[in-house]
Amino acid sequence: MSTIKKYDFPLPNKTDIYNFNLFPKDLEDDKLILFHGTSQKNFHSILDNGFKAVAPLESVSYAFESRSCLSHVCGKRPQNNSENDVVFAVRFETLDDKKIVRNSSDIHVYSSTIRPKILGYCVVPFDYKHI
Repeated sequence: MSTIKKYDFPLPNKTDIYNFNLFPKDLEDDKLILFHGTSQKNFHSILDNGFKAVAPLESVSYAFESRSCLSHVCGKRPQNNSENDVVFAVRFETLDDKKIVRNSSDIHVYSSTIRPKILGYCVVPFDYKHI
């Protein structure tokens, strides 16, 4: 496995620079690079086994912008959360596949054989409160 890059979480006072996105502009602007947010406890499983749909879900979702993942992971946190989350940046070879469904802000992948390449990740601290 090739080395994936860890990106530092942008400091809250720098969110205007990133417009709440977690990754540099070149990644955010690339149409084949998408983002997936999850609990950090899933990190090694994803590295070892790829992204998997967990029942009752039948697909894995990837957002076109990392800030959508930030809203997702922060929005689902329990009240007394003490676990970090992680957002992955991944590259797809193509988004033109009958097992990929496009929406306005994300895609859903309905096949475990479609495995995007993980380029990097950003850890979202458990105590970060997203507005």
